[in-house]
Amino acid sequence: MIFDLKNSSIYSGLLEKRLNAVSEAVADDFKKNAEDLSPVKTGHLKASWQKEQNAEGFSVTNTAEYAGFVNNGTSKQVGQHFFERAKVLTEQKFSKIAEDTLNEIK
Repeated sequence: MIFDLKNSSIYSGLLEKRLNAVSEAVADDFKKNAEDLSPVKTGHLKASWQKEQNAEGFSVTNTAEYAGFVNNGTSKQVGQHFFERAKVLTEQKFSKIAEDTLNEIK
């Protein structure tokens, strides 16, 4: 008889906890990067970043009504692209952690 840890509920529970922890760490890092890269005029845009837990893990959003205009630009204003730059910084930092975690699942 062989006890296959990878197919046990113990292993599944441990992986779920680890993936959740990694997901939250990525969300925290992205939020910090986005806050740091957000242009500041009044501070509202920078202060409007929020992290929320949902069924898929975590999401980070900006609730400032003008966040998209500042990020993407308008016909009169060049976009700041802070969202995309924060995403790149976060992906660079966590790509190795994500790869190692996914390899454990296999």
